[in-house]
Amino acid sequence: MPISITINRVQSEAEVIAWTRGLIYWSFLNFFVVALLGLGLRSFSVFSIPFLDYKYLIHAHSHFAFGGWIMPGLLLMTVKYFPELKERIPLQTLKWISALFIFSAYGMLLSFPFMGYAPVSIAFSTINMFAGFFMVNRFWKAMSGLRGVPYLFLKAGMVFLVISAIGPIATAPMIAMGKSVSPMYTNAIYLYLHFQYNGWFTFAILAALYKILGEGSWKKGKMVFYLLALACIPAYFLSILWIRPHFIFVILGFVAASMQLIAIPLIAVDVLKMKGRYDLPRLIMTVALGFFFIKNIIQFASAFPAVVDMATSRRNFIIAYLHMVLLGFVSLFIIGSMLRANESKFFKMTKWGLFFFIPAFLVTELLLVLNASGHWLQLGDYTFPHFIFAASIFLPLGIFFIWRGMIKMG
Repeated sequence: MPISITINRVQSEAEVIAWTRGLIYWSFLNFFVVALLGLGLRSFSVFSIPFLDYKYLIHAHSHFAFGGWIMPGLLLMTVKYFPELKERIPLQTLKWISALFIFSAYGMLLSFPFMGYAPVSIAFSTINMFAGFFMVNRFWKAMSGLRGVPYLFLKAGMVFLVISAIGPIATAPMIAMGKSVSPMYTNAIYLYLHFQYNGWFTFAILAALYKILGEGSWKKGKMVFYLLALACIPAYFLSILWIRPHFIFVILGFVAASMQLIAIPLIAVDVLKMKGRYDLPRLIMTVALGFFFIKNIIQFASAFPAVVDMATSRRNFIIAYLHMVLLGFVSLFIIGSMLRANESKFFKMTKWGLFFFIPAFLVTELLLVLNASGHWLQLGDYTFPHFIFAASIFLPLGIFFIWRGMIKMG
C-alpha cells in the first residue's frame, strides 16, 4: 500500500510538472504573438496591408493580449506561488481552465482580424470570459478556510474580474440598438478595462507579491489591501470624467486616487525590506512595481480636468498609459516572478530577451509621449511612425528569446 501511494504521488507530481511546462510554453508563445500583432498595427503607418482591417486588428490584439497572455500568465503565477491551492484543485480542472483560455484565445485570434465583432468572435470571447468565471469558482472554493493578506488580495482580484464582465455584457444590447459610438458604450469598455487593470491584474500581482514577502509584511499589507480595495470601485469614476459627470463623481474619483497614492509608500517600504540577494528576478519585479507606482500617480493626476482634456485629445497618451500598465507593470512582474520561481534553472537566452525587450519598451513609450505632447521633431524623411515601427521590431524579438528561455526553465 505505501509503495502504491508513493508511485501515485510521483505520477501526480510528474503530471503537474508537465501541465505547468505546457502552460509556460503557450502563455509566453502567446505573448510573442501579441507583440507581432502590435508590430503589425504599427506597420500600417509605414506601409499598407491590403488584406487586413486596422480596426479589426486592434480588436484581435487587445482580446488576444488579455485572453491569451495575461489570463494564462496570471493563472501560471498563482499556481506557482500558491501551491496549496494547486493541491486542493484537481489537476484535470486546472487543465480544463488553461485549455479553455488557450482555445478561446486562438479562436479570437483567427476571427477578429477578418470579421471584427461578429457572432464567431463574440462566441470565442464569451468562452474566454466564462473560463475566467470557472477559474474564480474553483479557486474561491479552494481558498476556503485559508487566511492571510495574500488571500485577501487574490479573492478581491477575482471579485473584480467578475465585475469587469459587466462591461462587455452591457455592450451587446448597445450594439444591437446602434449605440456603439455613444458615450455609454465607451464607458462600458472603460468599466471592463478599469476592473481588469486596476482590479484583477493588480490584485493578483499583489497577492503573489505579499506571498513572496511573507508574514512579516502582512501588517502594512492589510492596510494596502483596504486602501486599494475600497478605492477600486470609485476609482472607475476617473475613467468617465471625459463626459463631464456631476461634481460628486469628480470628488469620489479624487478621493479614490488619493487612497491609491497613499498605498504606494506602504508597499515600497516592504519591498525595500525584502530579504535575499538583489538578483535579476528581484530587479525585474522591482522595476514592474515602479511602473505600478507611476500608474497610481498618473491616475491621481487624471482627477484634474486639465489632465483629462489633454489625455482624451491626444490618443497616444492613452496608448502609452495602457502599454505601460500591461507591459511595464503586469507583464514584467509575471516574467520576474516566473524567473524567481525557477532561478535555479535560469538561462542566458532569457537575459538576452530582456536586453532587447526592456529598452524597446522604454523607447516606444518615450516616442508615444513625445508625439502626444507635441515635442516630436521630424528628422529628414523619417517621421514618428517610422521610428516607433523600427523600435517596435525589438519587442517581439526580445519576447521570442524570453519564450525560448522560459521553455528551458519550465
